[in-house]
Formats: sequence, C-alpha cells, structure tokens
Amino acid sequence: MRCGVDPASGTTGIAFVDDNDNVVETAVFTANKKLPIASQMMLFHKMFTVLCKKHKPRIVVVEKVSVSWNLDTVRKIAYYEAIAMLVAEKHKATVLQINVGSARKKALGKNMPKEAAAEVVREKYGQLLSLDETDAIVCALAG
Repeated sequence: MRCGVDPASGTTGIAFVDDNDNVVETAVFTANKKLPIASQMMLFHKMFTVLCKKHKPRIVVVEKVSVSWNLDTVRKIAYYEAIAMLVAEKHKATVLQINVGSARKKALGKNMPKEAAAEVVREKYGQLLSLDETDAIVCALAG
C-alpha cells in the first residue's frame, strides 16, 4: 500500500493506492481558518494517523512545496508536509518527497499542468475527485 499526500494551506489531499494501482481511499483535510494553526495541525495529525493505522502504507509520498507564495502560506504548507512525514515515520513507512512535476511524469508518463493531470486521473478513478485528491493519487502512484 502506498500513500500520497498533497499538502496545502487550505485543503490537503490524501490517497491510498494498493500494489495494483487501485485507489483504495481518498480524503481531504480542510483547514478551519478560524482555529489557531496549532489546532489545525493537531486535527490533521489525528486524521492522518487514523488513516495510516487503517491502511498501513509501506511508502508515503509527500509532495514538496513548489510554489513561492507569501511566507505565511509556504510555512503552513511546510507544517502539513512535516506532520505527514512524522506520522509516516511513526508507522514505519518509507517517506519520499517529490516535486509535483516529477510525480506527474513518473505516474502519468509526462509532466502536465495540474488540471490536465486531474482529468487523466479522473478518467481512470472517478469524475468526482477534487484537484487535491487527484494530486494525492499522482503522488501515491509515483511511489
């Protein structure tokens, strides 16, 4: 079982893919901006811990921050990256970090814009997937 995590300051996509590249589960963590960042991080930690206990991934692929928005946004994304890596390590999974272009190339055969990659993933796994879920699936497939 492989897990992909697409961290973001607002919504973080999570996907679990089995060894036959079947999507087993996807989830989206939506940050509650009314809460302090520490509370948001604790909620994400709890959610991701429950999912890792359930699926027992052997590899967790976390997308690296690849944008240069304002410093506050980059920090928040980095917090979610760090939590995902720590939870994965706690569950004895191999942790890989990958930039989104490399993940798309490895999983889909070529790097392509986010929306185009999402369409490819949706055609195979389901039209109702969000952009966060499709990017998380791409990360899991790249693992």
